[in-house]
Amino acid sequence: MIKNIYPRPGTHAETIRDFVQAHDGITTNGIISGLKLNPSVVRKCLRVLVEKGALVDRPDEARNHHYSAKVPAL
Repeated sequence: MIKNIYPRPGTHAETIRDFVQAHDGITTNGIISGLKLNPSVVRKCLRVLVEKGALVDRPDEARNHHYSAKVPAL
């Protein structure tokens, strides 16, 4: 049986997860500008990464989202 792996290696989701691991507490806009990716792609990947449990989303009082990796980078 093949286990579903998320994010899949070589995808935008993996790139975003790795970037968040290296930049704990980074905002959505920080990820978009840091990786120079399409904002809609970043937002979609972030939503799924949070749903799958790879990232934690901590919005602040101003409703800015700050992301952290659930498992720290090795």
